[in-house]
Amino acid sequence: MRKWLPLLILLPLVALSAQNPPLPDNSATMKKLDWLVGAWSGGGEMKDVGKYTDDMAFEWTLNGNFLKVVQTVRNEQGVLWHSTGLLGWDVQKKQFAWFQFGFDGTIGWTRTVDEKVDGVLVMEGTLTGGGPFSSFRSTLKRTGDDTMNETVEFKTEKGLEPFTCTDFKKVEKVEAGKVESADAGHLKKMDWMVGTWLGGGEMPGQGKYEDEFRLEWTHSGNFIRNDYWMRVDGKVVWHDTGLIGFDPEKKVYVGVNFGFDGTIGWGEGPASEDGTSFTWEGETVGPSENIKFRATVRKVDADTMGMKIEKKEGEGWVPYMPEQTRNRKKE
Repeated sequence: MRKWLPLLILLPLVALSAQNPPLPDNSATMKKLDWLVGAWSGGGEMKDVGKYTDDMAFEWTLNGNFLKVVQTVRNEQGVLWHSTGLLGWDVQKKQFAWFQFGFDGTIGWTRTVDEKVDGVLVMEGTLTGGGPFSSFRSTLKRTGDDTMNETVEFKTEKGLEPFTCTDFKKVEKVEAGKVESADAGHLKKMDWMVGTWLGGGEMPGQGKYEDEFRLEWTHSGNFIRNDYWMRVDGKVVWHDTGLIGFDPEKKVYVGVNFGFDGTIGWGEGPASEDGTSFTWEGETVGPSENIKFRATVRKVDADTMGMKIEKKEGEGWVPYMPEQTRNRKKE
């Protein structure tokens, strides 16, 4: 389930040991987006939808390496859109990257196309599921000390076509409230993995460690949120969080994780017919390590999970870590 996690924890553990300097991160670069931090409320009008309100909140998370973003759009009939996501820095491509997870199971990827102007964030990306809105551009522009504008345009055969233009004002806080959507049922095969899993081992030259996976349903069952902690002598030396969803167009499971040093990992892949094993391929980008990986998670029994991690070397795959097992925590 933790597709790239063991890829991320090896180097951070070494870097955070007493004999090494602090782990490098992306927090200094992320400070360029400090103007976004806070709660914003805006609105506008759309064809076939009428008047709408749009509330967004940006807050620092994971040691200032990411902005957590929560957005809720409503009209008179109720919630039109709700998403949570994280906005970080891709050290390889030198772009800000924003990953959004919609309450209906939609996954959005956007990256900056020009971040050279302070107070302007222009991002282009895609949404899972196909359809006319699968490719789009979002422009956030600071228009005053406590005001900004977001323009969303969708890419069509005719070029960019406007979708929304929303003026926002900074407010004290916004409340998402209880937001629910229909469960598409794509993640039912993963039900056996939901829960808390405990493991541990020993790192060469570093000593013993304990780790904890916590997996729980979110967004009405359309995603599984996963959190991971590694501890040495009771101290957290690594933490990451992420979500796993499904791309109905590609018919693959998709996962994105965010490490507390600014590392971003993503991958996708299929499940076995009976759902007892999953294999993902993907990559991690971060200030310490960049790896292409393949991970296989399998159900050993109802209370035991096995995980094998490989990395790309040339045209083939080689072991990155020995297969590990973790046991379900009894509540």
